Amino acid sequence: MKVILKEDVVNLGRAGDVVKVADGYARNYLLPKNLVMKTTAKILKQVNDIKKMIIAEKEKKSDESKQIIKKLETIVCLYNRKSDENGHLYGSVDENDVVEFLKEKGININRNNVIMKKHIKDLGDYEVDIIIGKEKGKVKISVKKEECKENKK
Repeated sequence: MKVILKEDVVNLGRAGDVVKVADGYARNYLLPKNLVMKTTAKILKQVNDIKKMIIAEKEKKSDESKQIIKKLETIVCLYNRKSDENGHLYGSVDENDVVEFLKEKGININRNNVIMKKHIKDLGDYEVDIIIGKEKGKVKISVKKEECKENKK
């Protein structure tokens, strides 16, 4: 019996796949658990159309991700932060800071796209991984000492 998977099923396939299974397996296990639906010519055509749309959307997102990654690699995130005389920051630069800086530059990403092993707590130049979809890139970060304006009387 040919069925269309509604969900991913281990050792059978992914959601949307059309698979051939034994009649008893479909009737006694897959259909009662609502994991599949029976195929008809009309449904098969709809599934194929939907798959084509999904593939087109994935390709579009992949192209957009590549463009964003290419744009990110030309950007240097500059931060002026207060620090002690040893170069340790009073605070840190984290994923949210990177997201906010990039948002100001017109690039909207999620903080989950920014991969930092640990927050930046010292002055200097760093590289941080950015993962968007399946595309991976790096953004440069430069942390400089904030110049203090002292009022002398």
